[in-house]
Amino acid sequence: MSFSKVAYLLFTLSIILICYAPNASSDKDMINDVCNNANDPDGFGNGITIHDCFNLMSMDPRFSSASDYHVLSKFIMQFAIQKGTENMNKFHEFQKDFPDSKAIVQCGTTFYTSTISFFKGALRDWDGNTSNALHEISQSRDGSEQCMIAIKNEKIVNGTIINMNKMMQLLTDVTSSAMDLSTR
Repeated sequence: MSFSKVAYLLFTLSIILICYAPNASSDKDMINDVCNNANDPDGFGNGITIHDCFNLMSMDPRFSSASDYHVLSKFIMQFAIQKGTENMNKFHEFQKDFPDSKAIVQCGTTFYTSTISFFKGALRDWDGNTSNALHEISQSRDGSEQCMIAIKNEKIVNGTIINMNKMMQLLTDVTSSAMDLSTR
C-alpha cells in the first residue's frame, strides 16, 4: 500500500473518531448528570448508592444513545414499565413460596399495578402535559415503598424482593431526575 493511501485512510479514520468522540462523552455526561441530580444530599435512601444508579443506567443501551434528557426520560419510563411488569410477575411466582402472605399478594397486585400505572401515565403525558407527567412520576414510588413496608411487617426476608423494590425506587428517582433536567 502506498504512503498516500495509508495517509488517506488514517485521515479518514481520525475524522470519524473525532465526529463520534463528543457523542460518547456527552452520553456519559448526561448519565452522570442524571445520577448526580437524583442523589439527594442525604443519598438515595434504602441503601441505594450512586454506584447503583450508574449500574442501572448501563442496563439498557438506549440510555446511552439518548439524544437529550427528554428522550432519556422516555427510555427510562419504558424500562421501568418493563421491569415493573417483570417484578409483578415474580410476585405471582412468590405466592407459591409464601402462600399465606397478604403482603406478597398486595405487592403483586395493588402496589405494583399502581407503580406501573403511574409510569404509564407519565410516559403518556410526557410530550404534552409535562406537569402531569412529573406528578405521575412523583407518585410512582409509593407502590414499591408500600410493598417494602408490607414485606417488613410480615417479617419476610428475601433479598430478591428487597432488590426488586429498590430498583423500582431508583427508577423513580432517575426518571424524576431526567425529567427535571429536561425541563431546565
